Amino acid sequence: MEQSDIELLPETWALLAELPIDAKITQLAVKYPRVANRIAENWSRPDITKPYLANLLIDDRGGREGFPPDVVAELLRLSHYYESLVSPASHQKAVWEEYE
Repeated sequence: MEQSDIELLPETWALLAELPIDAKITQLAVKYPRVANRIAENWSRPDITKPYLANLLIDDRGGREGFPPDVVAELLRLSHYYESLVSPASHQKAVWEEYE
């Protein structure tokens, strides 16, 4: 097991400090540091981050347990923030629009 699987990396701490309150991923970072680290690592890469966030929210492989509701809520808010403010220049349908 890698260190980044069990504890937050410096770039993840920096991202957590930078995110507005309505896009915080506190529970995700506590419960799933590996996932939070991957988001932070690729934050400036919409080509990686957008599909990764979508894959976290939509199980296309089947058989996954899924995240607890508090983490799902954080991921939805983070995805909305990312799509709306960080990287809005996409013609792709946003993850949350699937449920409207």
